[in-house]
Amino acid sequence: MKNLGKLVLAVGLLIVGVTAVPASATAASAAASCYDNKKEFTKATGQGVVPAGQGYWKTTSNCADINLYLNTNGRYVKALAFTTKIDPKPTCHDSAYSWVPSKSWTVVQSNVPNGRYFFFCYKAISTGVNTAASGYAAY
Repeated sequence: MKNLGKLVLAVGLLIVGVTAVPASATAASAAASCYDNKKEFTKATGQGVVPAGQGYWKTTSNCADINLYLNTNGRYVKALAFTTKIDPKPTCHDSAYSWVPSKSWTVVQSNVPNGRYFFFCYKAISTGVNTAASGYAAY
């Protein structure tokens, strides 16, 4: 009975001219499109936030999440997102950090609405804030 339902669905899609795309293919396509718009960054030794100073990045419709890819060693990172820019930037409290491994895309904050201002905080540990980093952000 289960296969009959799939057959009816497949025939129905062919009749109306719709091509079914597996959910995994759709998700992979969305991720690829998100990462195609990535922004490169570097973090200096001792720098605790990216972008540095009073800079912010702004979420877009390219990605549903804030994603990070590190070319350097993995470290603990979190994204702080706001509806408006806050000057000076708020302090990065020592909680809710995500481990971001080296050479792998990682969601640092999920389901962030478009138009939110954000920056990354690096946890102040010997392998985090004290060393330089580089990579990409997709948002």
